[in-house]
Amino acid sequence: RDLHSFPTRRSSDLKEEAGNEKEIKKSVAREIPAESQEERREHYHTLAVKNELAAVNLEDFYSTFRTHGGKLSYNGTVLQQIRKIKSVTLEELAQITCIRVTYLQAIEDENFSKFTSEIYLKGYLLCYVEALQLPKEQVLTDYILLYKNSF
Repeated sequence: RDLHSFPTRRSSDLKEEAGNEKEIKKSVAREIPAESQEERREHYHTLAVKNELAAVNLEDFYSTFRTHGGKLSYNGTVLQQIRKIKSVTLEELAQITCIRVTYLQAIEDENFSKFTSEIYLKGYLLCYVEALQLPKEQVLTDYILLYKNSF
């Protein structure tokens, strides 16, 4: 077919569609609860306190691996245990990282089918690791190796 055989749309139709698109975007934006800077600051402060308070318990957790001569390999279960030692809920982590709870849960469950590609998994995992103040390189290396071996 040549270019002239396609139906053309009037500029008034295009303006109407653009207007409808703006309406949709506005209505979606209203559904997302806004947080003030103060609320965001409070979430970060709470997480920082939890990270600090859990330092001793976390060291005990790490030492159990060293005592038995084992090397700690970061997988979903270990990440979940560390998060729980720090008394951080998935909902709190979601607020801080701006990642949906379902994806955070998928990381801990090693449910790799939730991620459309490795790059998304790495990005989410990096946010998870930074929020909980874990060793970035080691966690990413261990966890992504686990991901790659799952295929």
